[in-house]
Amino acid sequence: MVEALPGVDRHVLGRFRDAVLAGEAAALTAWAATTTAVRELLPMASADVQGAFAAGDRASARRDAPVVAALARTVGDAQTAAVAHVVCARAAFSMGDLTTTIDEYRRALTLDGTAARLRCVVHDNLGLALTRRGRDDDLDAAVREFSKAKALAATAAETAAVRGNRADALEALGWLDLAVVERRAVVSIGREQGAPRHQLAIALDNYAFALQRSGQLDDALEPLAEAAATFPAQDLADRCTNAVARQTVLAELGRTREAAAAFHEARALAREAAEAMFDPAHFRDGLARALAECPEPPAEAISWLLTGVALRAEERPDDAAAAFGRAAQLAGQAGDHLTRLRSAANAAALYADFGDSRRAVDLCRQVRGEALERGLAAPAAMATGTLATLADSGVAADSTPELALLAQSLLLDTLGRRLLGEAQLPADHFEVQVSRQRTGKLEVGMASVARAAGADDLAEHYLRESLRAALDADAPMETLNRSAGLLDLLSGAGRDRPEARDEAALIAADLERRLASGGLPAQGELVARRALAAFVGPDDPRAVEHLWAAAEAYEQLRAGMDDPDRREGLDRAHRVVPSLVSAMLANSRPAEELLGALQHGRARRLLDLLATRSGLPATPLDGAAVRALIAARGADEALVEVTAVRDGLLALVVTPQAVRSVHVPGDVDDLVRAQWGDSERRANETVRTVAGSAILAELAAGVEALLAPRTRILVVTDDLLANLPLHVVPVDGVAWGERRPYGRVPAAGVLLHTPADRAWRGAALVAGNSAGDLEGAAGECRDIAAMLGVPAVLGADCSLDTLRTGLVTDLDVVHLAVHGRADVRRGGRSSLLLASGPAGGVVWTPFEELAALPWRAQVIVFSGCSTAVGGPRDGVGLYGVAQAAAEAGATTVLASLWPVDDMAARQLMTTLYAALVRRRDAGEETADLRDLLRDATSAVSGGGGSPKRSSRDFGLPAEDLVLPPLPVAAASVEEAKQRGAFVVLGEPTVRLAAGAAAPIP
Repeated sequence: MVEALPGVDRHVLGRFRDAVLAGEAAALTAWAATTTAVRELLPMASADVQGAFAAGDRASARRDAPVVAALARTVGDAQTAAVAHVVCARAAFSMGDLTTTIDEYRRALTLDGTAARLRCVVHDNLGLALTRRGRDDDLDAAVREFSKAKALAATAAETAAVRGNRADALEALGWLDLAVVERRAVVSIGREQGAPRHQLAIALDNYAFALQRSGQLDDALEPLAEAAATFPAQDLADRCTNAVARQTVLAELGRTREAAAAFHEARALAREAAEAMFDPAHFRDGLARALAECPEPPAEAISWLLTGVALRAEERPDDAAAAFGRAAQLAGQAGDHLTRLRSAANAAALYADFGDSRRAVDLCRQVRGEALERGLAAPAAMATGTLATLADSGVAADSTPELALLAQSLLLDTLGRRLLGEAQLPADHFEVQVSRQRTGKLEVGMASVARAAGADDLAEHYLRESLRAALDADAPMETLNRSAGLLDLLSGAGRDRPEARDEAALIAADLERRLASGGLPAQGELVARRALAAFVGPDDPRAVEHLWAAAEAYEQLRAGMDDPDRREGLDRAHRVVPSLVSAMLANSRPAEELLGALQHGRARRLLDLLATRSGLPATPLDGAAVRALIAARGADEALVEVTAVRDGLLALVVTPQAVRSVHVPGDVDDLVRAQWGDSERRANETVRTVAGSAILAELAAGVEALLAPRTRILVVTDDLLANLPLHVVPVDGVAWGERRPYGRVPAAGVLLHTPADRAWRGAALVAGNSAGDLEGAAGECRDIAAMLGVPAVLGADCSLDTLRTGLVTDLDVVHLAVHGRADVRRGGRSSLLLASGPAGGVVWTPFEELAALPWRAQVIVFSGCSTAVGGPRDGVGLYGVAQAAAEAGATTVLASLWPVDDMAARQLMTTLYAALVRRRDAGEETADLRDLLRDATSAVSGGGGSPKRSSRDFGLPAEDLVLPPLPVAAASVEEAKQRGAFVVLGEPTVRLAAGAAAPIP
């Protein structure tokens, strides 16, 4: 009670509590009177907050519900308290505040004695909020909440609703086959129960989505067509979602004309749905109320807001964010909600533009929720548009389709400007001036989704609209951006039309004049150069010049940012390097130049972090420096850079003597798709696809033709290919990684950061079997620990605290044999299962915590499942267990690309360490981990009957879920999986003697 009552002095409450507990007569009398009064007040107060929520007054409900909950808790009325927490959670959810939503639902669940149906609703809604927020561990927690709700569901309809919600989280986690099972069950229940048309149509739509995501494209079309015929005509938003889904499936099937037609249908429905969603009267009243409360925005707040806009234009994001924050603070103090929310919306857009997508999403949701609640169209339009922009760049920003978000934003923007005109404000009023300065950003977003859907006519229409708006606003940078976008479209889709070619030539000439006149900021230079390169085409030598200039502008932008996460967001927004390399290849530029260009796109975040520690520059190496780096490693060393180019794959083979190229035209779509199917089928599909890929086989054969027989290789790939086991590509009937010693490195420059003073110190940490269920892992640890002369740390002792303590010491080896988890969609979920709490307790330890550990041992071995697999965060980068160790300083890592068999892993690891120890005892100064892994691989046999060190055998999302059986893989695939699971990452040289010579200068 002391903590619970908002607005009451806790010291007064504390003294009262103490007096009651001490049995003071006056206090006891007062307490009795207080509880009586509270019990009499509660029904009325509870009805008030529920009524406020029902009437649409979300702000009041959110403000007052915690007080009602606190009072109800005080007198032991659990049901009323739980209902109040639910009201507060729902109000917060509608206002975009997911953190408060989740906290309030969790508070409701701490109460005993509430009705089962209410608990079912709370678990279900908590799962929905966790799914919507979508942070690294939210989705696993969401599945658990849905499973609890399912156990409490009293009717078939409730069960179907919960299972449908659970399928959303399962899909986001990559359990696509499980999601299909759930969706199919929901459809069956709907048919059996005679569900209303609307509900059945949504169930069919969702079933089709699940089929599409699991790769069953042809099967997805039938339920989509049935849903389209079932939806009532007035269900505009759902019909729009259905049309978007049909467009996506048809596009993936290569039926481009039908896909474009479906997009046209979806766009029309999105506009109708937006019109039906927003009542102009609500926004008219909201604007009138805001202007009555604050007729003139405070001058100082406006000054700070305009300062933020200017600083944004100067590409000073930190200073701009501070200015927007100050503007919002001053406007809030003056009661000017319009300027406060506009300032916050500007800050959200700034975060999105400069790569801080997490903050952008959170702030957009809050601004959008409050602006819609208050009836303020302008900031609602801004926040909604930014959410759409984030969705377009791959960020999981909102469950609403991007097209629908854009339609809503356009309508809100138009409505807001119309209502301002009706308000007849003075021409110099700030809101009137701002409304005249729209630059067509929303139309650019609509053009982007239209072009992606193959609806080039609509894309052109919206680009012209956006250019017109930028010209009307006299906004030079925006005009340049819009011109560049239109030029890019006309250079591609419009090449067959003479009038489009003529117009493109005029736009290109104008961009050339602007560049020649100088003075463009780096972002303007980048955008203009990329558009001009597209205009002249990749075969034109001028494309190379333009794209090199774009790359230099990109480096300028990057250098102005200190935060690695924001730099990575910039990498996502401006992918210059792939276009540059393709153009250089088309123009027959020397392979060494191609190699230098590639370094601008290789592991930049990791290199930045390593450079901060080592003091070395983080500037990308040029081709000559990369070749010198490889030459310094010895005559039997080669680097192989593999990258996807416009028409296939390119390998650059770097030896001490030369840089040579192998270019293989072909389709790489199958290689990409194999990584994105069901998480349980990923291993089989990637191995089967890679081992059977004609383009990879030809590439590997071409590389082999350029290498001497005894040469060891280090392979660098694009992020797009990083999770593929290229070492299983067959060369003359033998897996590439068994034909010659093979390792991976994120970028050539990473090799520069291997500490020169590494030497064998005789110290190691060997730990595993944290859950007590892996007999092979336990035996593996005991065997290896005995070889290294250290105790094995097993079971409950294999904890994060043990790692944190042990890694403080300089170690030769850290060996962990535990369950691993990876996620190719959400890299932040990558985890190791470590002991925690009481005996037998375990917890998934995620990327962020692993990256905070000092992984500075010579060799780090993650003998668990999928520990080498990385996935993006916020649509960019590669994050996984091995990557976490690399970011924290590990230079040599041995990890796996898929779930490994417990006993087979033991066999391989004990063989590898036995060879390492033999070399050390024989007095050898160094050992190459690639040689040791290659030799140990030949010792792996059998397996397949013991548990996997993965989340399939430990840590399913919920106990009541039953995984469908995996398809039986071909014998060749199973053999490749057994023998090729592990890969060397980073510096492969292990120093076995004190003071051994460094292999790298």
